[in-house]
Amino acid sequence: ADASSATPMAWVSRDGASWLRLPQAGFGNATRLMAGRCRDQVLVVAGDAAGVTSIWRSGDGLAWHLTTAPNLQVKQGALSGNARGAIAITSEGQIASTTDCASWQTVDLTNGPDVELGPIAASDGTYFVSGCAPLTDRGAGADATSAPTSWWSTDGQQWHAAAGASCLTGLSAGGQGFVTETRPQATPGTVEFLGSADGRNWSAYDDPLGYWSGGEGSGSANGGFLGDGTRILGYGTPIQSQVLGYWTSLDGRHWTELHLSGDTSGFSDNVTPVLLRNGILFLGPQGTWFGAAAPI
Repeated sequence: ADASSATPMAWVSRDGASWLRLPQAGFGNATRLMAGRCRDQVLVVAGDAAGVTSIWRSGDGLAWHLTTAPNLQVKQGALSGNARGAIAITSEGQIASTTDCASWQTVDLTNGPDVELGPIAASDGTYFVSGCAPLTDRGAGADATSAPTSWWSTDGQQWHAAAGASCLTGLSAGGQGFVTETRPQATPGTVEFLGSADGRNWSAYDDPLGYWSGGEGSGSANGGFLGDGTRILGYGTPIQSQVLGYWTSLDGRHWTELHLSGDTSGFSDNVTPVLLRNGILFLGPQGTWFGAAAPI
């Protein structure tokens, strides 16, 4: 939304360079929007001030159709999709899934309402959901193994317990795996980098960026990660004296550094990268840049 209105705005682009603003009335009375992939379409989850949620789908980004939607939570990380469909978190703490991008089914992953679901992510063939026990159950002596708190699925309906990952704060998915940065409760001020090739079993990966520690109980990662289900983009400063760098990966374990070229005058470290199908869009206070891979 802009500074003068609570009404959200949306744009569509074919190439990351030319953008068309969509009509404000296209998503009803929504005050917040979140978009995600579903097969070869785009889904937009729209929530209004009264908490009513609607889902719109489009195959071209211009003509939008209202679908039969469950009451989804409109929050970051609550919608994710791939070539098979999409999943989302409902306000009742269930997982909703669709295979046709129009009709939805729900499933309960937990044995009760205590586990908080999210975030979620989708790779080319797998969905992954992380859960977190209530704050009152996360202290010393809590039994973290009594029930699964993360799950994987290939269809959004049949879910299986995942090992080695729970209570994650963020997820990035590539076509060949998932990665996340998490803070171990037993060691404040540190960051762990976890990965999985299929969402089933998670283990420690080598973080290409590392982390900065400001002493016991404080610290932060040297960068961030985002994924679109095909590629993972890592960005940050692996050594604090260096300038911001960018790396891509399909699996979170093998990384290739990007080398920016072209007219990057005014390009600063304070930019937000956005993965697009044919390149990367950088948004910053000094301007906007779009880049595609140079031909080999």
